[in-house]
Amino acid sequence: MPWRPHELRLFLDSPLYQALVQFQASRRLGASYAGLLIFLEGLRALELIDEDTYEYYSSRYDKPLTQLIPGESEQIRQNQQKREADVRKLLRGVIEQYSTLKPRAQLYWVKYASEHPEFPESVELLRKAEHSGGE
Repeated sequence: MPWRPHELRLFLDSPLYQALVQFQASRRLGASYAGLLIFLEGLRALELIDEDTYEYYSSRYDKPLTQLIPGESEQIRQNQQKREADVRKLLRGVIEQYSTLKPRAQLYWVKYASEHPEFPESVELLRKAEHSGGE
């Protein structure tokens, strides 16, 4: 590979790499943009660039990823829908068998339902528990 004076390759030790990944995740950035922002912050802290330069590059590189891989958002959505369908099916089974469950199991499922009120089955389970005196 030919030498390019504007290119800088970095080989990071584990603590530095972990810090980069943590920064990248917290800002939802690609690896290059995360590295460039950290580099930019260092240049600013050392007063090697003026505020206008900092603002220009900061606004350029501090842009979160919108989609990691084409089609990934669809796959994530499908996986989420499947998980929700599985949870709802499980809760329907619990509702049907609620009266036969041991008190400890009933408490577990009431707690689970109260932590997941976004599912209609959770609301139904909580009502059933209330009417049966299980709460």
